[in-house]
Amino acid sequence: MAQLHFVQRFGESLNLHVHTHAVVSEGVFRAGRDFFGRPRLSFKPCFGPNEVETRVLEERIRRRILRRFVRMGAMPAETAEEMLLWEN
Repeated sequence: MAQLHFVQRFGESLNLHVHTHAVVSEGVFRAGRDFFGRPRLSFKPCFGPNEVETRVLEERIRRRILRRFVRMGAMPAETAEEMLLWEN
C-alpha cells in the first residue's frame, strides 16, 4: 500500500493547528506484459485490516508506546503496567 503524507502546522488563520494530510492507495500497481509482450500496468486491490486485525494492531502499538515511555524515563513501569489494564 502506498502512502503520501505530510504534517501541516498551521490552520486557515495561520494559527497553530498541527495535523496530518494523507493520500493512501487502496491497492498496488504491478508492472507486467500483455499477451503480445507489451509493457502493461495492472492494479491489484488491497483491503484494510478487519476488526480483529485492527484490535490486535492497536494493542501491539499501545504496548510498544508504553514500553518506549518507560525506557525513555518518561513514565514509571508501574504506571505503564496499570495503563495496560485499562479498556481504552
